[in-house]
Amino acid sequence: PTVLAVAHPLDRDPRPAAEERDAFTSHIPLGRLGSVDEISGAFLYLSSSLSDYVTGQHLIVDGGWQVA
Repeated sequence: PTVLAVAHPLDRDPRPAAEERDAFTSHIPLGRLGSVDEISGAFLYLSSSLSDYVTGQHLIVDGGWQVA
């Protein structure tokens, strides 16, 4: 079996307080949180045949937060 995961930085709280959100987004190179459509693309990729050779990965969808 293949184990894959998708992580979004604020997945613990879908609606963070405004000051927490502003502090967080100031650290994202894209300057904003991702939309549901943008984040769901990762799930679509992993569930499609395009990812057939991808195994044991943790795909981080964060607009560049971790590299900033």
